[in-house]
Amino acid sequence: MMVIRHRSALFSVALAALLVSTFVGAGASAAAAVRLAANSCDTAPAFFGLHGMGEGPDGAQPFLADSTLLRDLDDAQNAISGAVGYQPVPYESVKISLYDDLRERSISKPLTDAVQDGENNLQETLKSWTQGCKPSQDKIVLVGYSMGAWVINKWLVDHHKEWSMIKGVQLYGDPCWINGSDVGLARGFGATGCIPASSYPAPVAGAKIPVESWCAHLDGVCGQDWGAKGNPVALSDELSNAIGCTVLPNCNHKQYWYDGSSTSDLVQGAKLMVQWLGAPVLV
Repeated sequence: MMVIRHRSALFSVALAALLVSTFVGAGASAAAAVRLAANSCDTAPAFFGLHGMGEGPDGAQPFLADSTLLRDLDDAQNAISGAVGYQPVPYESVKISLYDDLRERSISKPLTDAVQDGENNLQETLKSWTQGCKPSQDKIVLVGYSMGAWVINKWLVDHHKEWSMIKGVQLYGDPCWINGSDVGLARGFGATGCIPASSYPAPVAGAKIPVESWCAHLDGVCGQDWGAKGNPVALSDELSNAIGCTVLPNCNHKQYWYDGSSTSDLVQGAKLMVQWLGAPVLV
């Protein structure tokens, strides 16, 4: 069994009132949750999904923002509630091999530009979605996988005045992960945008926003059990493992998918999401 380490930053937050209205077709996948009334407040709950490297848009489909993990998380919440929409956030897709630029401590501009592109698109999507709403009316959870988790890190660091519109955050395979002597690639190589190590996964100590982060055993992107903090050799090995993941369909960075188990991490994430958003649960 794959061991996935979990870090939590749960604080007291007021849960939203029980939702009685749902997206059209709730119960089926809500993978195209598009806000129709831009000038009036729509309180339907949704999670905003940010994809990982090698996923998302390409030249033929520039607005595609799909991800196996995000689709699986949507499937898991549909089995629990079905009332939570899935709003993918599109941004530039880059190859995981760009991490190799970090080996020489030369921060990869295409990589950091892609993270900035993701942050900009997340901010614009949030502004559009929440137009006409008070923060207390917003029902949004942010979910990031791999580079998408890094994008969310950076958004939390740069947009603290807007945290009140977010009901919770979930991170999977986060390159900004830190847990004792274990560090993700972005943090290990000193890239910008990571939540401070002293409060991770919370954006600051005592922040009133629940954040959950999961990192699989020997995942070369988030770095659990590599012991790479302050260890250049281990960090180089971790990086090589992450890059090799592009040709290994069963590598540890791809061990978060929903397998139908009621105890999987995505099921636990889906349950938390439904709870945070105050969405109805199927009987």
